[in-house]
Amino acid sequence: MTKLPQGITPDTKVEDIVHHYPQALKALENIGICLCCGGTLSLKDAAKAHDVPLDKALDTLGKALATSAA
Repeated sequence: MTKLPQGITPDTKVEDIVHHYPQALKALENIGICLCCGGTLSLKDAAKAHDVPLDKALDTLGKALATSAA
């Protein structure tokens, strides 16, 4: 799994992730997690609500943030 920036955990709210890392929005939307339906949820709860495996959500997010930091 790709390493996430410090401070992002499965319990971090989606809206907080996108606020600090705007580039995360498109990556999350690509797997079905959006601000309108899951912004106030933690990443793990948003993933569960949208039938996205948490590992996939974490990996997708980690890759998107690593790519934008490079």
